[in-house]
Amino acid sequence: MLVTMQGPDRTMEAGDTDVFGGTMSDIVGEAAAEVGINLGGVDVGEQELAVRRSMYDKFAERYLRARVYNVTQRFLPSGSSALDVSMVVTGDYRPPPYLDLDVIAEDSINRGGDRVISTLKERGSRAGSAFFDRVSGVEAVAKDAVTQRPTKTPTAKPTPGPTGPPTPNPSMEPSSQPSDMPSMEPSRTVYNTIMTGSQQDLMLGGSTTSSYGYLFNMRSKADAGVSLITALDFYTHATDEVDLTLYSRIGSFTDFKDSTEGWDIIAQGKVVGRGVGRYTSIPEEIFTPVDIPGGGGERGTRAFYLTLKTMDLVYQTAEGTASDAAVQVDTPDVEVWEGEGVLSFNLPDPSDPMAYIFFRYPRRFLGAIYYDRLPSKYVPSYQPPSFAPSTSYPTGSPIVPMRVNLNVDLRGAPERPMTDREIEKFLEIMMKFLNKYIESNMLIEGIYIWYQQQVLVDAAANSTEIDVDEIEVSQNKPRELLEQEQKDQIIAFKKKQKESAVPQTSAMQITLIVKVSFSFLPEDLLAKLLDVTIEENEQDLMMMLQEQSNFYTYLKPLNGITSDVVPELTPPPSSRPSTVNNEVAVLEEESGFGFGAVSLALVERVLGTSQAKSHLNLFPI
Repeated sequence: MLVTMQGPDRTMEAGDTDVFGGTMSDIVGEAAAEVGINLGGVDVGEQELAVRRSMYDKFAERYLRARVYNVTQRFLPSGSSALDVSMVVTGDYRPPPYLDLDVIAEDSINRGGDRVISTLKERGSRAGSAFFDRVSGVEAVAKDAVTQRPTKTPTAKPTPGPTGPPTPNPSMEPSSQPSDMPSMEPSRTVYNTIMTGSQQDLMLGGSTTSSYGYLFNMRSKADAGVSLITALDFYTHATDEVDLTLYSRIGSFTDFKDSTEGWDIIAQGKVVGRGVGRYTSIPEEIFTPVDIPGGGGERGTRAFYLTLKTMDLVYQTAEGTASDAAVQVDTPDVEVWEGEGVLSFNLPDPSDPMAYIFFRYPRRFLGAIYYDRLPSKYVPSYQPPSFAPSTSYPTGSPIVPMRVNLNVDLRGAPERPMTDREIEKFLEIMMKFLNKYIESNMLIEGIYIWYQQQVLVDAAANSTEIDVDEIEVSQNKPRELLEQEQKDQIIAFKKKQKESAVPQTSAMQITLIVKVSFSFLPEDLLAKLLDVTIEENEQDLMMMLQEQSNFYTYLKPLNGITSDVVPELTPPPSSRPSTVNNEVAVLEEESGFGFGAVSLALVERVLGTSQAKSHLNLFPI
């Protein structure tokens, strides 16, 4: 008997054969027992894999329902795969003449096709085999009823006839000799995939483990150019939605494990895990491609940090005592190095003395990395053509944009300048904030930073404002006298404020250039409008900045924002000069006129302010 299973693309192994033989024995044995035949056994014979099948008639009036494709006609679609298995069914005694064991066995398999398929899959799964998962149809036919498969369909047209009789004489000279040098090696594909784990590695247990995150480095080869990472898959046993964030930075991760500051987010969002045995892809729409510089070494290193909000990220353990010490897998262009597992969501707080226990190493990444080894493309070949002009008339005179200069003080900011990444996010938030409140009055073309410096400002904003409770008002005095007294009290109050020591706090002063391409207001009012907008909506701006503080820690300690108009920009200040040489020169100078080379600040330190000015006036400097 010949049994055909549609779907498998390889032959059965020993364990699969046992499952197949046992299933067929049970199915056929039940049918034989109903008619009084004691089945002796089922022996599985040869197997033959077929890719293309055809149809032949056996019994025209019989057909089979559901997933068993054919009883009376053997038919498999073009391009599908199938496995033919020969099978010998034996009984303990010869059945009566009116009972044909071939027909009984054939009908029991064909009519119970759904049951045969489900039983094969169930028993195969229990045996740890995935072979029968692809079975989508089954058919049995007696060996003597099998016919040869038809030949392929002939071509539509016959080949053309010969052009004429052969030439009477051979050619006098042989064709040109082959070249001395062999042809060059074929070029490699531009788009490449790095698979860091085998099918066996994806089976949970053994050397696999899971946690929240994983850190690793990729490096270019010394003789390789720039490679562009275009996509990344990871391995999770979860089948529901997982929350992921993928960070990256140029350089190694080893000195940047204490904070995500200095990292760029290149992917963030939710994705449904594909479960055991399959990688889960990060969607293209949330992934930002990044490059790995060529040349290898430290300059050709890019770090990656993938973290989930749950402990569902699966990776492998490795041999050794250190991370980033061995190459896990490589190609002619890049190398993937062993990294570290992170046992917490986001990197642990470096101030915690036990932070080191949240890292496990060395570990191996399980996933797929897709890269382009020639990222520099000829732009017109893949960009859409530009639009046709909307009108045949030339544009009018160019509009010269107006410019407004502002000083914005970020109170409580860290005592360091913002990085390029932090500046980019700050300007993005400022543009969004200003457009929210003044879009109807002006059209902002762009915002740029001119300079940033650390300054000291009054600890309390608006500290120079007058407290009306401190001004005594008498309702019994004439109006003119009352106004004069109030003015005198205000002057005295301001004088008192200047004389008293005002607490100071640190702030980062950002000098901004706001370019306005169009406005209904005159230029002198634009700056005032921007200043007032920031002052009146300070809390909203603070809230917008704080929303990004989890990703930009520079914004977290901010406690206030003030601004003022800068009438005219000056060049950024140069570094403060040292006065050590001047002081030494004074000590060495023998003539009394040596003070002429000394700054007023230095003399004030020695003699005091009033005496310094009088002494400097004595010398003909």
